[in-house]
Amino acid sequence: LRNLQQISRADFLTGVGLYLLSDRLVMARLRKNLLQVSILEQEVRELPETDNRQAISELTGWVAEDVREIALKAASDSRERALRQAVVSLLPHLNPARDAVYLCLPPEKAVVQEVLLPLAAEENLTQVLEYELERQLPFKRDDIYYDFIPVGKKGERFSVYLFALPKKNVDTVLNLLESLDIKVAGVETTITALANYLLFSDGSNVGAV
Repeated sequence: LRNLQQISRADFLTGVGLYLLSDRLVMARLRKNLLQVSILEQEVRELPETDNRQAISELTGWVAEDVREIALKAASDSRERALRQAVVSLLPHLNPARDAVYLCLPPEKAVVQEVLLPLAAEENLTQVLEYELERQLPFKRDDIYYDFIPVGKKGERFSVYLFALPKKNVDTVLNLLESLDIKVAGVETTITALANYLLFSDGSNVGAV
């Protein structure tokens, strides 16, 4: 069985990870070659961190709080333009038609919650979690993207780690990438990205990168 699992992973694939931080965008191009994962290329683009509230206050003589919405909208527009320029500058380093592109966000953008369910729920986790979402998380179902990782039996309950991203933190970036013909294959946090790599490694290939 283990040999069959290894053969199923013995392919040649390239993928691109876009790691979006508050002050920079990191692109890593990876290649899965047989049972190893290697980094082919890495690029970093700086993103300005700005808060326009004080600057607008100084120009107008208003109190900073009075122009909060204006400043935040200006900062959001400025950041979106900077992010677009950063992505455009990375286009020569990737091939969206060939490479699977994944967007990675820092952990603080996500909500991570351990959910303890009845043992019987293991047989139908997806449907059970659909019912549990709004009870476990401070969001409505339609306002989030979510995924989960089964952990296993914990006492008399079954443990699942639930990961949720508010759509407002993701959709602007996804729409920007789509406008540049970049279709995102998945959205990760650093936690789930590392978990996926460890699951791929399964202990025997740790250190392959």
